[in-house]
Amino acid sequence: MEQLHSQTRSLVMLEFQDGGFQFQIRSGRSLTQRSPKDIISLSRQQIQEILREDPFACLSNTLLPQSPTLPKSLYRAILQSTIRLSDSIHTVTESSRLLGAVTSIEILTAEQGDSYETLYRRLISLLGKDAVEDFDAATVLQARHSYVHQGNEPEDTQISLSAIGLALSCLFRYAEAASGFVTKSHFLDYLDLIYASDKVNGYYDEKKPKVISDRIFLKHHRTGYELPFLAMIIDKRFK
Repeated sequence: MEQLHSQTRSLVMLEFQDGGFQFQIRSGRSLTQRSPKDIISLSRQQIQEILREDPFACLSNTLLPQSPTLPKSLYRAILQSTIRLSDSIHTVTESSRLLGAVTSIEILTAEQGDSYETLYRRLISLLGKDAVEDFDAATVLQARHSYVHQGNEPEDTQISLSAIGLALSCLFRYAEAASGFVTKSHFLDYLDLIYASDKVNGYYDEKKPKVISDRIFLKHHRTGYELPFLAMIIDKRFK
């Protein structure tokens, strides 16, 4: 399958006798399914049980009911972000994957006209500094900016995988915390307040009591998620 990308090539090979397949894209990356024994088979009930467990439970409880309980702006942000991230995961190019993942994050944590600096600060407020560094969010955002404005393709798969991991963590935490707010703008004001609290406390000696206690403002678990598919590219672990 040829596409209108200068360096994109997709090839699918099917083995009819044993039921295996190989899917190859771009410069040699491939996914091979050699035997039906390796196929993961899940029933509808098993999938529902998985979706009721952490870290999926809050996101599932937000999106699955026919009558959403969240305020409209928060529900719409989570729904649109989920759809955009799903599209990016299933695309065949690293650049599209990166672009879609960052767009998914923007839908949750930014308004029209907000800068990347604002987006980055809100990521820290939502996930914590350690998680943002583990996902290498600064590199992810810079790579997206470089692609959009200069046409530079991502250098390797690690950037797009980190972007997907970052977007997934944002979705999970956002869905977990959203019920405590009345609008998306209210939620973003909260994230800005958390960052301002960090900044004020950062001016003082860490050995002294904080000027503003996190407990006054913090209304969510401020950590990322351990994602198995990122195990090979993330050195630190967090729960």
